[in-house]
Amino acid sequence: MRIIFPFRQAVDLTSIRKRLAVRFEKIRVEDRPDPISQLVGFFIDSRIYDWKSWDAFVRLVQRYSSWDKVADGLDADDSLSRIGK
Repeated sequence: MRIIFPFRQAVDLTSIRKRLAVRFEKIRVEDRPDPISQLVGFFIDSRIYDWKSWDAFVRLVQRYSSWDKVADGLDADDSLSRIGK
């Protein structure tokens, strides 16, 4: 049995975004990373220290020209285990 809780997330997030936009300006769509980049960035962030994670992400992007090649390359040589070092 699955219980659904009414957290009102959509309303809460809209309110938070509006307040943040007043304080920090609205994030332009062109400044926002694509969803796959965000996912990869979050994964790297969860595995390495914050101060190293951006450098690791940049090295990964520089080494491979697409996320498909990242997946193929990681299967071949397990680069992700060394990318934060």
